[in-house]
Amino acid sequence: MPAVLQVLQKNEISGFFPVTEVNVTADFRMSNVMYVTPWFFAERKDHPIVWQEAKDLTAYKIGNVMGYDLAKMVAPLQKKKKLHIENASSDELNLLKLARKRVDLAFIDATMFEYLTRTSPRLRPFQNQLQINAKIIHMDEYAVAFKKTPRSLRHLEIFNKSITKESFTHYVELYFKNNLSPTDKVSTTKSKECPENLGEDGCPPRDIPKPESSL
Repeated sequence: MPAVLQVLQKNEISGFFPVTEVNVTADFRMSNVMYVTPWFFAERKDHPIVWQEAKDLTAYKIGNVMGYDLAKMVAPLQKKKKLHIENASSDELNLLKLARKRVDLAFIDATMFEYLTRTSPRLRPFQNQLQINAKIIHMDEYAVAFKKTPRSLRHLEIFNKSITKESFTHYVELYFKNNLSPTDKVSTTKSKECPENLGEDGCPPRDIPKPESSL
């Protein structure tokens, strides 16, 4: 997010994606909701977990990505430090920790789970071992945040009139295809710095970024 905020200082930049009602600040105005995706826990197929309430999760080690806010339903337990949360620097690394049994569950957006398990060379050996837990944690409704300047608010009005959910979904898919290709960003060659068994802090960052872009 700091990099996005730095870019937003430029006058020619009107806004950024993604944003939700929960994290939009007073300096921005949200567009119409453009993208809806469920958040789940990923799990191993040989270790499916049945849970109904947040308190049922206290027995498990949960993987999360630094900067991701856990859902409201589990946040109170997290604040009381009754949940065992392990942070990773990327969704890909979070899923690798799950596959290698370092965590029992991994908090992830369903779209990112599908993308990474389908395309990441590092996750390919585990592709058939991971699945989405049956219980939806929450649905996120994403929009574009526009700065509250006369120029940006004009762009917001044009955006809301011109862009549909269907066309925006198409643009998001193109973004994944053209900018988030793990085969271009991730080396499958082992190195001394990144052994097969992940260290306590995981491998050096070779992260696949969360789709976040400025407009």
